[in-house]
Amino acid sequence: MSGHANAIRRRGPHRPMQRPAVLAVLALPTLLVLAGCLAPGPGPATTPAPGPSAAPALLDCGGADNGTAALEMSYLGSCWGHIGHHIYLVDPPRAVARVNGSLFAVEAEVAGIEGEPLIRFEASLDGRAWAPLGTAPYPYAGSGLTEERHAIDFDFLADLVPARFVRVSMPPSTQEGLAGYIDHTRLFVHGRPVEAAEPAPRPTSDCLDGVLESFFPEHPCWFGGYDRVDEALGGGPAAAHLGTYPIGSYYDSPSFFHTHYLGAGVEGPFAAEARVQHWRTPNQFALCSAYGGEAPLRPVILAQASPDGRNWTEVARAEGDYDASVTLRGEAPEGTRLVRFAAAPSPGDQEHAPCHHPVAFLVESRIDVAISI
Repeated sequence: MSGHANAIRRRGPHRPMQRPAVLAVLALPTLLVLAGCLAPGPGPATTPAPGPSAAPALLDCGGADNGTAALEMSYLGSCWGHIGHHIYLVDPPRAVARVNGSLFAVEAEVAGIEGEPLIRFEASLDGRAWAPLGTAPYPYAGSGLTEERHAIDFDFLADLVPARFVRVSMPPSTQEGLAGYIDHTRLFVHGRPVEAAEPAPRPTSDCLDGVLESFFPEHPCWFGGYDRVDEALGGGPAAAHLGTYPIGSYYDSPSFFHTHYLGAGVEGPFAAEARVQHWRTPNQFALCSAYGGEAPLRPVILAQASPDGRNWTEVARAEGDYDASVTLRGEAPEGTRLVRFAAAPSPGDQEHAPCHHPVAFLVESRIDVAISI
């Protein structure tokens, strides 16, 4: 049974996190991706290891105090970037008994929350099926209020939920995204190590089957990023919002990343397809242009590979058009467990919030790897 945090709320300024150097990224030509997302399936069987609980694992979004950094940290070199979630790879996996810590969350008041104003904590072994760990209340008193920056403490018990991945996410927004952004997380995860075989290598992965950032079963490949004009046209990401700025638009967190968990590891040439859509243009870039940024006419899509969620290598990039499938080809290094697709960062000075995010959000992706283990 998941726990509900006894959260202590206090106000605080919205400060950018420190920006450790971005992890090394090597460009190799080529990759693949195509539209879709996956239905969650059962995770592998687990057996809690005998003996007492281990010391708690420290999950700190920036990797402070030798903690495990969030996957998102490696993209912009900071914990924040208009992102509504933080995801952690827990190695070795744990059977989680308790989670305590703190986080900093902002701007859900501008996006608007759908349903209960709860920050969610979840665990997964296979990166597709997620189980609740607990929740923490977001101090939400209604949309459009000026108090929109919150430091939140949490402490809750969990029923030995097995976790190879832990993710923290904002409440759903009124526009099928995540309401506002998470700017910092620091978690202490208590529990015993668990014997959980890693899934067999997955040479093919489609967002329809689930990526680490799949939050909505009805549309696992995308969330957020569209406004009320899009909703009137049928409720999906579209280019129609480019000239409109209704209240509540552009402040929910969209699906900036598609991170495919490829199991025990793959290597070899791959082909991929991805499709991205506009986010916060043109009004966002009217702000960013003051810091040297202009809205790109054609987005660049990146493919990055990692064996451990900390060290990432750029394995492909390709320029394409918005709302059009882009093909990438490259080589997955030995031991690749994670492949992430994202649009290139916004142009302009990354120290300024209007420029500190990807230029577009993902709506489809797929990768096929020719395994050679």
